[in-house]
Amino acid sequence: MSDDVDFDPVLRGRGDVLDPPEGAWASIARRARRRKQVKALLAGAAGVAVIAGAAPAVLAVRGSSDNQRLKTLASPPHGSSTSTLGGITDPVVRPTLSKLVPTSVSFVTQSDGWASGVLRVRGGTVAGGLARTEDAGTTWSIEAPQPASDGTVRFADSKQGLAYGEGYQATDDGGLTWQQLPSPGYIADLETAGGVIWALVRSDVRSERLRLYQATLTNPTLIRVSAVPPVSSFDAAITLRGHAIYVTGGNDMWATTNDGFSWRHPRNPCGGVDQAFAAWSERGLAAECTPARGLGSIFESLDAGQDWTNIANVPHVRAAAGTLSAGSPDDLLITTGTTPPFVSHHHGSHWARADVTGAVIFAAYISGAHIVGVTAGRVPTFVTSFDAGHTWLQAPFRPAPPP
Repeated sequence: MSDDVDFDPVLRGRGDVLDPPEGAWASIARRARRRKQVKALLAGAAGVAVIAGAAPAVLAVRGSSDNQRLKTLASPPHGSSTSTLGGITDPVVRPTLSKLVPTSVSFVTQSDGWASGVLRVRGGTVAGGLARTEDAGTTWSIEAPQPASDGTVRFADSKQGLAYGEGYQATDDGGLTWQQLPSPGYIADLETAGGVIWALVRSDVRSERLRLYQATLTNPTLIRVSAVPPVSSFDAAITLRGHAIYVTGGNDMWATTNDGFSWRHPRNPCGGVDQAFAAWSERGLAAECTPARGLGSIFESLDAGQDWTNIANVPHVRAAAGTLSAGSPDDLLITTGTTPPFVSHHHGSHWARADVTGAVIFAAYISGAHIVGVTAGRVPTFVTSFDAGHTWLQAPFRPAPPP
């Protein structure tokens, strides 16, 4: 099917529409996971996605002044003998922090955040793993959402959050209950800031391009943004910072600095190779471009993507470089999914490996100096730095001591 086919009339309910085959969306997710796993040589229960795009799980960390995004590739698959947690009086498993396999982290302040994912059970996993911290990750409380949040989680504030992927859900009580919402297709990436929701959606099961949608927290029904043409699904992602919105994927890049009232089509510096973007201000951007062979490059733009300068090489690592995050023009952070993260305090000219034990599947700045992340493995740990990555703290997800 051609990518030029207009699906808008179908989404508005006109015409006869055949439902995709059962399991079609899951098939897309599985194919995306396999592609990323081979490329990144991922280890652990929930490897890292070196990019966003069609990957079914996108990890997010958020701060009140920072909208950095983290991506993970593949949450552990649901076991065939398990079911969804929540919504029934006798759940299949009692949620505990020891069973949590985090696949998404979302912070709304430097102290208040959530870790979401799946729960291990015998024979597989179940959806509905959700833990919350109110002390910057020192301690966590486990939740039992009703029904379970099934997908990647984004929180806009201490109450309002969204879960997306094959489904689309919203909560207004901090994740205790979730409401199913209509969705125009498989949601590959979603970000929210300033009361507005932005989403990249695969509207047709065979489409290789994603369409941009918009909604508000007060009315979360997604509406197509016609000013932005469909973008390539390869490494497609949304990056938000203040009034700026950047939509990237493949060779495509669209940008706005006025909340989406007008859009520009600047050059994507990565030219279709593996890519990740991060913003430290509304007009300050960094791009990590990693070809299949040879060293990757870090590009910088100081004018909202209009002009780009190659400023440094990506650190030489065995696995393909993964997520990129920026605390400032000088402070950059890269994760690989198989090693501790690499940190630069010198504009990318010098890189040092973080003093963290184990493979960090994601890490990102939630302020100019505060970094949060999580490791893979049988016992995931929460990692954080309060000094831009010079020193690190690391601990298992643990509950607060009894009063």
